[in-house]
Amino acid sequence: MKPYSLDGIIEIAGEHLVNRTIDILGNEEECIRFFNSKQNTLDNKTPYDLCAKNRRAEVFNFLGKIEDQIMEP
Repeated sequence: MKPYSLDGIIEIAGEHLVNRTIDILGNEEECIRFFNSKQNTLDNKTPYDLCAKNRRAEVFNFLGKIEDQIMEP
């Protein structure tokens, strides 16, 4: 599978979710990697695929869990 570009991700996920992902993960490269990678927590689906199926809330909630882990002391 060819990875989706940032523009393609924005088109499917929306600018708000993409910007939130960049804020949490630190840069655009990590955002692109995140949206193109299967995630165990998301039933082994990519965040991109979930967004394409109008399941953005699941991706947003997953990002919140990642943020919580990053912020733990």
